[in-house]
Amino acid sequence: MMLVNSSCLPCITNQIERLIRMTTSGDTHVNAIRKIIDELIREKQSGKVSPPEIAQIVYMVLARHSGVTDPFRAEKETSNSEALELYPVFKEYAARAADKVSAAVKLAALGNIIDYAIMGHVPDSDTILHEAESTQFRIDEFGRFMEEIEHAKTLLYILDNSGEIVLDRVLMETLLERFPGLAITAVTRSGPVINDVTLDDARAVGLDKIVKVISPGGEPIPGIPPVRTPEFSAIFDGSDVVLAKGQGNFESRAINRPVYHLFKIKCGVVAEFTGYPENSLIFSYRSGPDEDER
Repeated sequence: MMLVNSSCLPCITNQIERLIRMTTSGDTHVNAIRKIIDELIREKQSGKVSPPEIAQIVYMVLARHSGVTDPFRAEKETSNSEALELYPVFKEYAARAADKVSAAVKLAALGNIIDYAIMGHVPDSDTILHEAESTQFRIDEFGRFMEEIEHAKTLLYILDNSGEIVLDRVLMETLLERFPGLAITAVTRSGPVINDVTLDDARAVGLDKIVKVISPGGEPIPGIPPVRTPEFSAIFDGSDVVLAKGQGNFESRAINRPVYHLFKIKCGVVAEFTGYPENSLIFSYRSGPDEDER
């Protein structure tokens, strides 16, 4: 289970300062919002709190006090548009591969670098395809995943960032071509938070034309919600296989069922936690609750 520790604080502080400046003007207002956020974070840190829950606090306070509910809206629209332009290239790459699903999984994992909150742009297709050819997973549960998918009727696919959902679309299409009887449900965030996928983003890249797309409900959080609505709980608990994209979903706590995590390590804290260096590709399997959650 990933919990916020002292190593997370510089990154959290930098993100808070950036967001405050993006959404708020006037030193008095800025200082007031900063004080509210600092107090809430200190209060939360007295117990167990994950990085996604800290982000949820920050966005709730900023939206309430600045009136800006989606500070990354323009960046999300741009990343979706730029990634869609590359869609035919990625689709062809997976289609030509000897193992189409394996290639599509690799592309989806590499799509995790399409992160405007970190990079500020969508990498070109050559960069991503070069990594697909030259990079291997540090943790690779693909074989186990395929064994389960062979017998599964339902797959719950928990999305991460805008832009990269175009690569997620390629993976879902490839899975459906291989397993036409598989029912896939894709999960967005329940509202704007950082540059994560919302229902609008999923529709913008045509994902809703391919699979069922839902929102989990509740307050937006950049991870798997620790508090789930009865409707989402039924889908989360009842799906044969759950695949969660991105670090935010990996960092989420209170995961009480088996989940596959597919992501690229993008920070030193996660690198230390997993034992693998930054930029490593991870396709891991979590069998259920961590020991201290039981």
